[in-house]
Amino acid sequence: MRRLAEHPFLLGFGAAAVAAAAAAAVMRGLFPHFAGWTGSGSFADIAGNLARRGLYSSNGRDLTLERMPLYPAILALAIRAAGAPWRVLAVALNAAAAAGAAGLATRLTARFYREAAATWACALLLAGHFAWTIEALSFRETAWFALALAALASALARERIGFGGVLLAGLAAGAGYLLRPTGFLLVAALPGWIWAARRALPASWGLCAALALAVAAAGILPWQLYAVRHFGGPVLEDTEGGNTALKGAVPAYWTLTPRVDYDLLDSWLVAKQLRTRAPGSNLQRDRAWRQDTLRAIAASPLNWAAKGACKVALLFSPVSVPLGYGRLQPAGDSVTVADFRVDPWAFASVPAATLILAGAFVRARRWRAAGAAERSLLAGLGLLVLGLAAVHGATLSETRYRLPFDPLFAILAAPVVARWAARLLPSSHEN
Repeated sequence: MRRLAEHPFLLGFGAAAVAAAAAAAVMRGLFPHFAGWTGSGSFADIAGNLARRGLYSSNGRDLTLERMPLYPAILALAIRAAGAPWRVLAVALNAAAAAGAAGLATRLTARFYREAAATWACALLLAGHFAWTIEALSFRETAWFALALAALASALARERIGFGGVLLAGLAAGAGYLLRPTGFLLVAALPGWIWAARRALPASWGLCAALALAVAAAGILPWQLYAVRHFGGPVLEDTEGGNTALKGAVPAYWTLTPRVDYDLLDSWLVAKQLRTRAPGSNLQRDRAWRQDTLRAIAASPLNWAAKGACKVALLFSPVSVPLGYGRLQPAGDSVTVADFRVDPWAFASVPAATLILAGAFVRARRWRAAGAAERSLLAGLGLLVLGLAAVHGATLSETRYRLPFDPLFAILAAPVVARWAARLLPSSHEN
């Protein structure tokens, strides 16, 4: 046990890889349709058109800004490399990204605490986090975003940071931006995180922040040039932001929360929009949805604020949300959910997620006792969590939006959980 803890990256990577293989086997055995599950199908649609036609398009004809570009590009590489069985390669790549994030988190745990028990605790917490593992196996960007987050933490949560670490931080932040709509938070938090780690930097805070931001901007620039050239203007993220914000503002929010996935509202919202205006481009439709969102907020600001508080609570809930599945039925100007059924897997990660979230909270309260590297992690993660809560409080909230951050929470939780386990084990032997 102690010898394995001397190789923390391999321990975390191996435990997560075994968990991913086991979860895939279980899901494939219990649910045969899992082999064809795509998670968010638009990623695969764009990737297929990119690989076969060279078009960044979901329908094969019209260019799109519907998704951030990096994950469809990864899937397109898998399609070109593997051909027909590309799904197997894509799942393997996702599992490798998740295992890489777990390996980096476990290595950071060993670096911070230098305790074999804490190192093992981090690896086992992530390996036992079923919701995180299943999400990583879907064709979504979650695992890759987690890898970018873990790389960013590895670069900046150090006793001494060289120029290589500053460059890596900019690269990780830029990759995070290109992976997920909320990835802009990584770039926004970058100067603050670098300031928090200023005593470890190789040069002045301003120079290092400028260098990291320049690297991030260089990666982001092609996406913005694509948006300007084909859609007439830059974008903060993709063109699903208005759709997401509207889903969280309409009265139907309370009908769906926390039972079913908000994506069920998509066809209903599009149908409503088509009755009042021409479809237009992605960018035009997104702007129209944002205007509709502002009108929905103005109609009942207190109701919108209550929704925001509910969304933040759900975001950090150990129970996976949504809780199940159902069918959406239009009901006049609103909707109802029919044939709702609870998904028992929504509760599978409650033990691991509770330990991760509670342990991280306890450790964060003891920040005064933390070393310089751990304080850097606490500062950077704190900035990101505040931004995450603000964005999802204003738009939509599901467990999967928090999952990429759980490897970083697991780092903080690891020594706390190890102590809790040490207290319980003697009593279990006595009994």
